[in-house]
Formats: sequence, C-alpha cells, structure tokens
Amino acid sequence: MAENEFCTPCSRENGTNTACMFCVDCEEAICSDCNIAHRKNKLTLKHSIIDIQNVSSLPVALVQSSPVCPKHRLFVQDLVCCIHDEICCRPCMLEIHKHCDNVLPVESASLKIKLTGLIDDLVKESKQISSTSNKIVNVGNENIKEISHQEEIISADIGSVKSSFIATVKNVEQKLTKDLTQTVKSNVNEIEKYEQELQELKNRAVVYQQEMDFIRKHASENKALLLIERLKLDLHRDQMKMKSVTSDVRNVKLMYKDTVNYSVKSLGNIVVQNAPCPVKYVPGTDILRRKINYREDSEDHILDRERLSQTEKSKQQEEDIDNSSVYDDIHEVTKQIKKESTYVKSADLARISMEEDHHKTEKLSEKLTDEVYEDISEVSNEISKEPSYVKSAGRHNNLSPSEVMLEHKLSTGYFTETWKGKLRQKITVAVKILKAGAKHISVEQLTETTHENIVKFYGAFEEKASNNIVFQYMSQNLVQYLHSKEGQSLHQTELLAVAAQVARGMSWLETKKIVHCGLQASKILIGENAEAKISGLEYVTTEKVIALYPYVAASSDELSFQKNDVITVIGTEDENWWEGEMKEQRGFFPENYVGAPQKYIKIDPSLFKWYALETLKSGQCCVKSNIWSYGILLVEILTHGQVPYQGIKDTEILSKLKQGYRHPEPNHCPDHLYDRMLKCWNENQEERPTFENLYNFLEDLIFGF
Repeated sequence: MAENEFCTPCSRENGTNTACMFCVDCEEAICSDCNIAHRKNKLTLKHSIIDIQNVSSLPVALVQSSPVCPKHRLFVQDLVCCIHDEICCRPCMLEIHKHCDNVLPVESASLKIKLTGLIDDLVKESKQISSTSNKIVNVGNENIKEISHQEEIISADIGSVKSSFIATVKNVEQKLTKDLTQTVKSNVNEIEKYEQELQELKNRAVVYQQEMDFIRKHASENKALLLIERLKLDLHRDQMKMKSVTSDVRNVKLMYKDTVNYSVKSLGNIVVQNAPCPVKYVPGTDILRRKINYREDSEDHILDRERLSQTEKSKQQEEDIDNSSVYDDIHEVTKQIKKESTYVKSADLARISMEEDHHKTEKLSEKLTDEVYEDISEVSNEISKEPSYVKSAGRHNNLSPSEVMLEHKLSTGYFTETWKGKLRQKITVAVKILKAGAKHISVEQLTETTHENIVKFYGAFEEKASNNIVFQYMSQNLVQYLHSKEGQSLHQTELLAVAAQVARGMSWLETKKIVHCGLQASKILIGENAEAKISGLEYVTTEKVIALYPYVAASSDELSFQKNDVITVIGTEDENWWEGEMKEQRGFFPENYVGAPQKYIKIDPSLFKWYALETLKSGQCCVKSNIWSYGILLVEILTHGQVPYQGIKDTEILSKLKQGYRHPEPNHCPDHLYDRMLKCWNENQEERPTFENLYNFLEDLIFGF
C-alpha cells in the first residue's frame, strides 16, 4: 500500500488527513484524530493498531483481505469448523456443517494461532522453495558455462574434420554448424525459461516470509487465521509449481559424434544428453493437510472438563460462604460473567436462556461484601492476564492415587522406577516413582516446564511414602529411535533437526533458569514425525547452582550407602572419588581425609560420561553444565546412538577430562559443528554458548545443507 495513505474515516467525509496508523482488524488507515473514535465505533473488534510504516511496503493483499463469505456475500466468515478445518459463515454452518459437533467462533479458534507452529511450517516451506530455487539456478548457470565450453570443443572438432575433406563437405559443415547454434540456443532458452519461473517462485517465497513475519509481529489472532488460510492455498500452489518445474529440469550436455563418411553427405549429429538434476525439491510439509489443533478434544481439555465438574459439585455442597471462600466466589462470578458474554456471541446458535444465568449471577453476588463485589472486575482482569501454564498448573498439580492405574514397569533407574499407566482410565501416561534418597522435586517447578519440546507434566501424588510424578507417555526414546531402521537411514540434516528441537526445549528451560542435571539421548522421547520431547524431568531444579542428591551428617556413623554407590566428599582436593563397598552398611572415606564429614554428594554413575567437569569434581550442576551434556548428546545423535567415549570406563572420565581430553570428532561431522561442540566442553563455564545460540547455529546449518 502507499506510504502517504489518506485516513479512511476522514476520506468518507471528503477529508484529506494523512494516516499515521493502521488498524489490522478493520483494515483501515487512520489518523491520530480518528484513533479514539475508531476504537469506540466497532466495539466487537480488538483493534490491533500499528504504525502505518509497518505495512506501507507490504502487498495490498496482505493487509486487505475481506472476511466476507464468497458463497454468501451478505455474511462474514466468523465461524470455524474444527472437524473440516474450514472457516465459514453462519449460513454455511447450517447448510454444510450442521452435523459437525465442533464449531467455534473465529475469536475462540484463533486463540494462540501464532503459537501453533503452523507459521513456522509455512516459513520453513517458503525458505525451502527459495533455497531450492537458488540451488537449481546455480545448476543452470553451470550448465550454461559447460555448454559454452563444450560448444568451443565441438566447433574445434568439426573444424578438424572439415580440413580433411573441405572440398566435399562444405555444405554439410554449414548445415551442421547451424544445427549446433540452434541446439545451443534452444537449450539455453529452455534453461532461461525455467530460471524465470524459478525466480518468480523465489520472489513469492520472499514475500511469504515477509507476510509470515508481519503476521507473527503485528496481526491480530482473527487476522492471522484469515491470512494463514489464504497463504496455505498460495504456498500449496507454489509447491505444485515447484514440483512441476523441478521435474522437467535436466543436466544438459552437448556431444559431437564423428560419423564422417566420404560417400555420404553427413558429418554427424549434435546430441543432447539429458541427466536428472542433482537438486531435488521435496516439500517438507503438505500445506493443505497441515491442520490447526484447536485443542477441543486434547488430553488437556479432558482433564479440564473433569476438574471443572468436580469443582462445581463441591461448590454446590457448600451452604455457608465465609471470608475464607471469598476467592472461590470471585472465581464463580467471573465464570458467570464470562458465560454471559459468551452467550451473547452464540445465542442464535445455542438458544441459551440469558435470564436464568443472569439470575444465578445476581443471587451469588448477594453473598459477597460490597467491597469484594467492587473488586470482581479488577480480579477478573488480573486472572485473564495470567499465562496459560499458570492456569493449568492449578488444575493438574495434585492427583489422587485412585486417579492413576499402574499397568506394567517400563524401566528401573538409579533413582526412579518408570511405569506405564492410565490417568482416569483415558489417558496413557508414564509414572515416575522416586526411590528413597532421590531429590524431592517441587510440583511448582514442574509446572514451569510447559513447552512443545518438553514432555507434558500431568501432576503428582504420594502413595506408600513414595513420591510419584505423572508425565505424558511416549513409546520410544532417542537411543531406540536412532538404533531403529528408520533412525539408521536418517540424513545428517534430519539428525540435526532432532538436535535443534532439543536445543529449543533446553533454551526454554534456560530462560526459566531451570537446570536439568540428567540430559542424554535416553532422556529424549521421540513421537510422530520425529518430534523430540525432553524427559527426565525428575532431575530438574530451579536453583541456580545445586548439589545432586545431598546427604548431610555429623559423622560417618550416620551415613549408609549401597554397594557401588559413588559419592563426592565436598572439601577435599584430592582423591575425590570414592566407590562404596558393603561393610556394616557404612562407607569408607579417603585416607587423606581429615575431620568430620559435613556433606556428601551421591551421583548417578550412569550419567558420568554426560556430566560436566565441574559436576564430576564437586557434584555441582548449573545451566552451563547442561550445555556440556548437550555437546555429548550431539555425539550420540551424530553416531546414531553409540555410547560416547568408546573404550573408556566411567571411573576414568574425570582424570582424562582434567588432563584436557575431550571427545574426538565423530565421523562425517562438519568441522564447524565440532568446533561448536568443543566450546560446549570449555572448562570455563562463561565461555560456553547458550542454548539459544546453539539452536540458531543448528538452524543455519540445516538450511545451509
């Protein structure tokens, strides 16, 4: 759109004020004078108003897309059928989707649309088209150079043959040279033709990326949904075009075959050899099949509905409301207020009686003091501002043992047992049972780990003096996946894509200052489409620097360890490692240790090869220690699941690392990637990269292949 756009409301009154802002929802350019009046004029919209400079350079189709239904021109597309993933108007719903049981208003369906990952898929696919275009253009340029070079060689060959019998082949030579020129011209024209088509696709791909960036930064939820649906169709069209173009691309080579025969009139033919282009375009995502998860039937919704039902039943049993239940009442009134606003939007569809709910709200409000009732609006606003993971934390924290049914044991670790089970007989889950001596993990800490690349936490409960933590169940970990037939056939870019997902999840934990303390490939779970999720959350802590599984005692008599336990005695400089043996259930300490023991650190020996140097020395683990472990995880990924430090015992790791030894470079590992891995293993923690830095590096590396 133009930079000096006139204000749309002023233009209706024949005014000529220059617009300085743009309303994304209304698709109107507005001046500073019309800003307030514009917001009040259409109260049903959110009015995402931005600086007009942000849209002045964008295509008109991006900032102006009518929500009017193409079939029913008098109606706006304000509903979404989640079953068919279609935006529709109300007549469309009655005609086409009347039997669909999951139809939502656009404002509900578009909630967090920009966080679904669909934009990332669209951006990734547009980058793929752009990158493939560049590669094919480079192949075409090399073909042109090679054809020109071959033309010179063939022309010289023709001249050499011509000198032998120039008198008899002059006419044939002229014809053959003409054929050569026409053949070269024809092939060059064909290459230039598909280069032009590829350039158009590349230019559109750049525009798509601009559009995605605009949607992510400036578009409202409603606008984002409408624009994304259009972009899906456009990008799918370009996918088909790219597939068609690339299927016709060939490596062209000219050859001259000497078929000279003095009794004939031909010197030979110009032969074009076509070979498949080495660059292939494989769409990363079927854009039209990429549906948005509206979460109506997700596992979280099942839990939410059951928790809400239990809460409402308990509140009906309360006859007296005292000051201790004020906030419950506030929550109830807030629900009723929200219900009324929802009913106003959907009254025509649901035929809900407003009077009955309004009467319930008034009856409940009489039980509250005047001061509390006045604060309801403010409290409601504050509640609505809470991030989604805070709201869900209260619903999922405390589970009853009766809600979880254990089916069979999956594995036994150093500090935990893992069982497969069912949550409320509906959701398949993994239950971690912490053994005695394991560090107690705060439920509040685990609620902070909500991320698409982190295994989902459902809740925790106590039973028979043991702590039990309930997580999302996934059938295989990264080691099993890398050992499988599918994992063994993965290309290096696909391996790095898994590593990038882990880096993204760990970057989230890093921003929350959450330490994992057990990062390795066996703790990474793999779902469909190689989706990676970080597990082993029983190892997390929100302390900046922590000691793993501490035991505090006044003397050695108060300590007992099991056979093969390995501990670090804090306070000694030499002989730090001590392997316990069974002798009256008490441990032996280094001979040079003097004084009463104060603190002992019990460490999981299965993690020695992944622990950072500072963890092996003192038992301390921090965010930067996770970076070290991630470097070892990269070794596992690049070697398709091999155990790191082949041929080195666990108990030898510390002494070798102290001497400066680091894991050797894996086979076929890019040198610049190994350089980054060495930075992860820097003895100086401050010199190690961040997970955000590692994620960005891997993304650039993947797109650079």
